[in-house]
Amino acid sequence: MAEKLSWNFAVQALNGPCVSGQGDLTVEVYEKIKVTVPADGEPYTVQFAPSKATCSLLVIKADHYSDPDSAAKQIRCSGSQEIPLHGPLVLIGKGAASLLYGKALEQAPTEPAPTEPAPTEPAPTETAPTETAPTETAPTEPAPTETTPAETLSFVNDSDVAVVIEILAGRNAIAP
Repeated sequence: MAEKLSWNFAVQALNGPCVSGQGDLTVEVYEKIKVTVPADGEPYTVQFAPSKATCSLLVIKADHYSDPDSAAKQIRCSGSQEIPLHGPLVLIGKGAASLLYGKALEQAPTEPAPTEPAPTEPAPTETAPTETAPTETAPTEPAPTETTPAETLSFVNDSDVAVVIEILAGRNAIAP
């Protein structure tokens, strides 16, 4: 069932121009995840549910952010590339999340390998019975299936205190 997400933003320079926008985005599924990343400098991985969908919305918000003037006290996020979190990260629209994820959330659906149909027996005919030696057939193994891996984001917190991070990801199905 499709979900409708509403979004809006406004950025204004003091006594200057304003840029704003708003809209709605229909997604088939969304996930909201809230995690606490310890201040230990070790990678903390957040795993999303496996999906055959493309990410069309990615929002990352923290209770505090990196100090842009201190290289030693950084909170970093990485998907396909690493970026410091100096403020909320909001990516809206088809493919927008590829800026952070690369193609991690835009995988083509994986389908089970096709299987050969079982041979059909010809219709019985009225002929004299013949004796044939019994034959053995090797058991057939089911075709292997591939699963879509779960997507991940990693966070590293080099600051002095733990950081609470909220993530919202909206996805749409990939057309066959």
